[in-house]
Amino acid sequence: NSYGTSWGESGFFRITMYRNNLGIELECSWPVVD
Repeated sequence: NSYGTSWGESGFFRITMYRNNLGIELECSWPVVD
């Protein structure tokens, strides 16, 4: 990411599963493999 590895946990962050934090579960997408 543009913040670099000094931000968060080496450039990453964590969110809680199954709680729709930040509305992230409202617009999910995933690939469909043929």
